[in-house]
Amino acid sequence: MARHPAVSTIASILHKLRVEWHSVVSRLGEINATFADLGIPHEPPHRSGRRPGRPQGSTGKAGRRRKRGTFAQTADEFVLGLLKGKKMTSREVNRAWKAAGRAGVSNSTLTKLAKAKKLVRRKTKGERGGTYSAA
Repeated sequence: MARHPAVSTIASILHKLRVEWHSVVSRLGEINATFADLGIPHEPPHRSGRRPGRPQGSTGKAGRRRKRGTFAQTADEFVLGLLKGKKMTSREVNRAWKAAGRAGVSNSTLTKLAKAKKLVRRKTKGERGGTYSAA
């Protein structure tokens, strides 16, 4: 059975790599023995800072999640109390949301309450968002 030329090339490369790996391992043994004779610890120093392969300026802490806030009122209660007896645009509701120290925006809460028929949404002509009022 004839071997494919690529297979024999790969086999010879793998053989060379194995021979080289064995020589490196034996050389490391010699280096470790020399360190031991001299009383020098041979553990690699602890690496700090960014990990190899990460972009410059990155420390690996960017993906941390923010802490969840706790408030006296739920998001639904806050929005319904805000809109009780008046009309506000989603922009105004979001400003009040931020002023109360809440993270993000109130859009998902507004949508949820509108779908549950607790709020009435009217589209604002020429603008994004809408005007909300309590149902």
